[in-house]
Amino acid sequence: MPDVDAGAKKRRTKNKAQRFTDAYLRNLKPRALRYEEIEAGRTGLAVRVAVSGIKTLSYLYRFDGTAKRMTLGIYRDRQLIGVATSLQADQRGVSYVTLADARVALEEARRKRSGGVDPSPEAVRQHQLERKAKSIDELADAYLARYASQKRASSADIDRRILNREIRPVWGSRRTSGIQRIEIVELLNGIVDRGAKISANRTYTLLRNLFRFAVKQAIIPASPMVEIGRPGGRETMRSRVLDDAEIIEFWIACEQLGYPFGTLFRFMLAVGQRRGECAGLRRSEIDVPSKLWLVPGSRMKGHLAHEVPLSPLAFEIIETLPATGEYLFRASIDGKDRPATGFARAKAQLDALIVEGRSLALKEAGGSPEKATPMAPWRLHDLRRTMRTHLSRMRLDPEISERVIGHLPAGVRKTYDVHDYRREKAEVLTAWSGRLKTIVSPVGPAGGRVVQFRAASS
Repeated sequence: MPDVDAGAKKRRTKNKAQRFTDAYLRNLKPRALRYEEIEAGRTGLAVRVAVSGIKTLSYLYRFDGTAKRMTLGIYRDRQLIGVATSLQADQRGVSYVTLADARVALEEARRKRSGGVDPSPEAVRQHQLERKAKSIDELADAYLARYASQKRASSADIDRRILNREIRPVWGSRRTSGIQRIEIVELLNGIVDRGAKISANRTYTLLRNLFRFAVKQAIIPASPMVEIGRPGGRETMRSRVLDDAEIIEFWIACEQLGYPFGTLFRFMLAVGQRRGECAGLRRSEIDVPSKLWLVPGSRMKGHLAHEVPLSPLAFEIIETLPATGEYLFRASIDGKDRPATGFARAKAQLDALIVEGRSLALKEAGGSPEKATPMAPWRLHDLRRTMRTHLSRMRLDPEISERVIGHLPAGVRKTYDVHDYRREKAEVLTAWSGRLKTIVSPVGPAGGRVVQFRAASS
């Protein structure tokens, strides 16, 4: 910060100095020339009143025998805080501060000076840092390009959706350095208040990563997420597993739903992999002679390529798929070959088909079709848990079962045991294939209807 200039000294008023209050600062009127008032009590606090009426609060002190000035910010009357909360700084990047804010900064500067540290150079660096701080939109773009791109594609897509839905519409044009903790709390509480606790937690995690990224990129000096907790509270671990009767209903409904989603959902249960890993399946990833699927690291949670031996059931499903296009479960959008999207809508259609099946079973049994109820709440990810649970019920090797679904051992074993376990995984998946066929083949839903097993519908 510049030294106190001689002109400013001459323009200081000769009024009796007094303690600054909001009322006192509010009543300072502009004059033909800029002037300055110094607070009584040798606090070092001063206010400059420009011809335009702008009032700038500063800390005046001496360091190593030299007079210094440290700008604390442009004074904002606390009565106006609720009127212009979006204004965090003027066009030069100088922050707006209340008198109380200025006193906090003043005491910190005095403490540093008493400790033999000149606060001015640090203040200059902070000011320059804030001036170059990106807007939230710019920060989000940089985050997606540099940080989120290192995640698997599905995780990056989740980050992008949260940014576009919850953050950009609210703060997009705001400076990153101007986002206050209270604003973050209000944003997260608003999401909770509309009944979306899980979404609030996901937004919290994204904001924490976003501001941490901003700190690492020297955009802001510190994250405003400090001491802000998860707004939706602790999430309970899911334990939903489809029983055999539900698996039968699911399998029949998938056949009725058809390609691509009905076939995809069956495939997910057969192989036990995640939705994004299965939905992005490319023809080039399948080694037909070896009946092996190589999932690239870009679609895996741990970013490591994963081998999935294709069981007889999984290979039967693949053989029923269309023979054209790169993606096996595809949706033609604008004439382009792309993986299927719209899982929420497809899941809702599947649930409706399950209710229709239950209604038909009640009717055939002489009951009231309108009493049919939906399947107990479940998610597509529960198919993966269902498969893994069955592997344990079948008393199959737990370590191989974990490797089947892409979970690697922790610690040094993950580093030193690089065996592919291809044969062992193939044996486990073949056993599950036989078990799943047994479940869906001979027994129908509650009405007693016998279901003829079909691998998939084309």
